[in-house]
Amino acid sequence: MHGHIVQSSIVENELHDIVKKPIFEKCFHPIYNCYPPKIDKKKARSILNLNDKYIILFFGIIRPYKGLDVLLEAISFLKNKMQDFHLIILGECYENADKYTELIYNLEISNLITWHNKYIPDNDIAKYFSAADIVALPYRSASQSGIVQIAYHYDLPVIVSKVGGLPEVVEEKKSGFIIKKESPEELTNVLLE
Repeated sequence: MHGHIVQSSIVENELHDIVKKPIFEKCFHPIYNCYPPKIDKKKARSILNLNDKYIILFFGIIRPYKGLDVLLEAISFLKNKMQDFHLIILGECYENADKYTELIYNLEISNLITWHNKYIPDNDIAKYFSAADIVALPYRSASQSGIVQIAYHYDLPVIVSKVGGLPEVVEEKKSGFIIKKESPEELTNVLLE
């Protein structure tokens, strides 16, 4: 290769570990403009039959490093502190889904969650992101995430764990919130805020 492009500091550091004196350009992952436009929040919620005041969105392929279990624990804490919210989980599970369905059942939060355990086509994304108030990414590890850029395309704030390049693209309390990884308590407090 003649050169490299990196999109976060963590990937830049990894490149230095692999290549001696690399030639590279660092540029952040751009905000997407290939998805359908945002639609009115009330209309989106009507389409999805959502009546709750606050909608939390978790989006993307479900793998252990993405921390869905952390979010589910936070939802179980949040239900004791506020009412009138709903979590939408959009994404195909790339591990045993029973782990999550059992956790949802054991935490007694099934009435607070809608899970579409499947691939969501691009043309369906707008209604879900338009209906949401915030996108939660409680990752355990990451280089960066394109989901943040989808959220920004739809003018949504994000909650990200302080891992990898995720904090580099979040302006605290302006474009989102940065929390400690694997901290359902802190995630609960930010969701409450």
